[in-house]
Amino acid sequence: MADIRNVSIHGSGSASGGVYKKMAIRGEGTILDDVECEQFKIFGSSDVMGNMKLNKFHIFGESSVKGQVDVEELKIFGTLSIGGDAQAHRAKVRGTLDIDCGLHGERADIKGMITTGGDLEVESLSLQGAFEVNGVMNAGSIDAGLRFGMSKADEIVGGKIKIKKKSNFPIFSFGKEEGRLESRMIEGDDIYLENTSAEVVRGKNIKIGTGCKIGLVEYSGHFEHKSNSVVKENKKI
Repeated sequence: MADIRNVSIHGSGSASGGVYKKMAIRGEGTILDDVECEQFKIFGSSDVMGNMKLNKFHIFGESSVKGQVDVEELKIFGTLSIGGDAQAHRAKVRGTLDIDCGLHGERADIKGMITTGGDLEVESLSLQGAFEVNGVMNAGSIDAGLRFGMSKADEIVGGKIKIKKKSNFPIFSFGKEEGRLESRMIEGDDIYLENTSAEVVRGKNIKIGTGCKIGLVEYSGHFEHKSNSVVKENKKI
């Protein structure tokens, strides 16, 4: 892509879609159609009216993409909303990420808030903050700290699942209430839960920590729970 031109917007402006090498917005910019590039950096705000396929997508501010996003490296220091599906092989979020469809990738490191309209599927998920997944949250390893608000996922599936309550970020204003999780089903090999309400928790080794309300625990290895949590029924399978 050495002979493909770069695009820079300083102040306020717009650019057509197409194939570029590097794109940068310092201020406020609109991309009018699908875009493909090696790198897209935003210092301010942007709107992309089509789909995006790129290697690096770095946001310092806020951005919205009307279509789908396919990116190797996604870094957000602010907010990003995506109207379609997102393929982000490595995602680092410090702020909020809102996706109308699903998120798929290898690693996701999130401090803040993520919302998906579909499944969230990655190999490794580290999350500090809150989440709303309107589908299945599926990862080989899930390490989630509930820092504020009500997190939700219809189903959580993983090898190792750790859900813990945490104190809120002192610099963020997402809410001051204690973080909790609601899920219909949680299933994995090794599961540790705090501040979680779930109809069914199923796995090999399960430890229910403080502040939980669980309808049914099914386990094949070891099971224990704190006395201040409620487990209506447990069954070794």
